[in-house]
Amino acid sequence: MVERYKMMTPITIKIVDHNDGCIRTIRGRHDQIDGWQLHDEPSAIGQTAAAAVEFPLTIRVEDAKGNILKMRLQVGH
Repeated sequence: MVERYKMMTPITIKIVDHNDGCIRTIRGRHDQIDGWQLHDEPSAIGQTAAAAVEFPLTIRVEDAKGNILKMRLQVGH
């Protein structure tokens, strides 16, 4: 995805619910020698509140230039 859209690292990947509430944040940096270095940040939503998260969810990727790529997560039945 990063290569396809020519996004510059470091990137920030946020998963948000339909109210733009951040569920999870992952930061990533790519190094040609070491590959991807990912850092998963603790969620602001606790374990009990996670069950109350409502779909649809959106994956929002932001790169070092401020470019934003949004994708809607769909769950099949």
